[in-house]
Amino acid sequence: MKRILLIFGGALLFLLMVLVAALFWRDAVATKHNRAAFELAAQAIDKGDNSLALRIINSRPPGERDPAAELKWVSLEIRASVQLGLLSRLDSLYGFHRDAVLADEEACLMLARAAMHLDNTNRMELFAEAWLSDSAKPHLWLNFAADKLMLNGQPEEAEALLLAQHFAGTNDCGRLVRLAMLKATDSFEYAWNLLADAYERNPRNAEVRLYRGQILEQARQRRFARVEFEAAHLAETNNPIYRDTLGEFYRRQGNPQGALDVWAQKLDAETPGFIWTKALFWNRVLRGAVVAPYAVSSRVDPAFAFNRYLSRIPTNQFWDEITFDLIPSKSLVQRRQQEAFWLSILEELREGHEGNALDQLRNNPFGNAVWSPELFTSLVRILHFRKRGDLNPPEWDLPPVTDTNAHSFILQLEDSARKQRTIGALYKLPDDLKTVLDSEDAPALAVLVSGWLRAGLDLGKTEAWSNGTPNWVTYSVIQAKRRIDGPEAALAYALQQSSGGRERKLLVAELRLATGDSDSGFAELKGLAQDDSPVGFRAAWLLATLELSRKNHAIATTVVQGQPRLTGHPVGQELLARIAIAQGQTNRAVQIYETIVTNSVEAKAYLARLAFANSNYSRARELTEALEFELPDVMQIRANLNAIEQAEKAAP
Repeated sequence: MKRILLIFGGALLFLLMVLVAALFWRDAVATKHNRAAFELAAQAIDKGDNSLALRIINSRPPGERDPAAELKWVSLEIRASVQLGLLSRLDSLYGFHRDAVLADEEACLMLARAAMHLDNTNRMELFAEAWLSDSAKPHLWLNFAADKLMLNGQPEEAEALLLAQHFAGTNDCGRLVRLAMLKATDSFEYAWNLLADAYERNPRNAEVRLYRGQILEQARQRRFARVEFEAAHLAETNNPIYRDTLGEFYRRQGNPQGALDVWAQKLDAETPGFIWTKALFWNRVLRGAVVAPYAVSSRVDPAFAFNRYLSRIPTNQFWDEITFDLIPSKSLVQRRQQEAFWLSILEELREGHEGNALDQLRNNPFGNAVWSPELFTSLVRILHFRKRGDLNPPEWDLPPVTDTNAHSFILQLEDSARKQRTIGALYKLPDDLKTVLDSEDAPALAVLVSGWLRAGLDLGKTEAWSNGTPNWVTYSVIQAKRRIDGPEAALAYALQQSSGGRERKLLVAELRLATGDSDSGFAELKGLAQDDSPVGFRAAWLLATLELSRKNHAIATTVVQGQPRLTGHPVGQELLARIAIAQGQTNRAVQIYETIVTNSVEAKAYLARLAFANSNYSRARELTEALEFELPDVMQIRANLNAIEQAEKAAP
């Protein structure tokens, strides 16, 4: 029996030793694999491939037996997150590894800036104080301090701070651009020279490009400003601040669709909450389709609860007051988020509570900084008229309508409001405007023509908006349906309308072509092409372009020449030049382009190519520089200038 026990005990001891050895071997292998993975991730960061580094970090086994080794992994994750601008990930890391985040200067700077952007003073000061006295990058903290002063309305203190220090080389770029912004209103030339100095130090510095864009926008050089905002975003595509400033530029310039395209790029769990908020709101009022299923950026993100609420509102509503009341920070959201302001107003309009909508507009907490001042002012005028019969509510300081390219309905509203103020009760509204204002769809039409297409369509209360109303109503609704619901839906709607005049017929022709019914489309265009009107102009241009694509050169020429408005316009001459080129009549095309070169981008481009091919580099440069002035955001033009320069150097 003893022998059996000894044998059994020995076997058990052997198995235990094997198990211990296996565990040690497994730990050794795991440690070896972790070290190899760590080295690969570190190398990826050194090479700038931070996305690869994070994939390696995410795929490693959770937890390290060695706390020191675990801390190294955390530091690596912080580095990669900083390089990719992943604020939500840094927020999360701060929650679990506070000391590790506070030990990384760049992470603290990024989180401090995010806190400043979100007006979270306590967090901002916490991250700033961790490094202000022991910084390896004092120039960045100087810029941060200046930004904080400017945000607090202390420009003189900010200027004094910026003038008190100087830095060498590229490190001085941030200081220079902030000084430029502060001096821009006093001396544009001085500010621009500061920016030129910063640009020479580092042409790819995102801040330099951003501030150049802001100054150009102030100077109303919008096309050039757009180039700078785009360049800033491209210089640091992973930085949400530059992404946001580009989107805001588009919004300010009356292009909310372009802004949404920027904000809706690559929406995922790493996207900061404030970007999600803008994407969710603008998608709802502009398009209506889901941009992306809401991915939680971070539960500690101030926008988390509001974004989750926005993502859960039923598609047939704009707002849900009962659910909104459950948000802990609802009062803060109401004071700071224009998204909440506008969506609640749209919901009141949807439910037919025009008085409530007018009261909310009256209590606007955003002043003249309200988005779409044209829409705001138009809604106030419409709702007050429908309540009191007057376009000018007393004691209202309405945001001015300054966009001369606003829709004719908005401009007509403003003109009639001005005449009511000056002429008084004797002034009679134009019949077409009175018809629209008396319609329950008047608020919806104001929303629609302001570019909030999905919201405008959803607010429409009558099945046939346009019957008995001005032609522009039909035209606007069809175009909105075309953009949002597609050409088939727009055509079906257009064919049901009895009003809209020849504008509707033109749209029907275009929609037939877009849906593949080319024969009917051609026939309808032919019936409109000789009208002495803007409708005839566009119909003839479309018809001639289509005939040219079918190689019916003689017919295309006849169409252009049969429409006097088109023949005398550079667009018509461009068509005739293209027809000549298609027929092999190059000299004829050159003659035509030379007559319109001052007013035609197409003519400049063609003649520049021809001059370059003929080694007439001075002429090619002259025309290409003129093109660059007109189209500063087309990179190919700059490439062409470089090609001309190289050819000039190589010429004998």
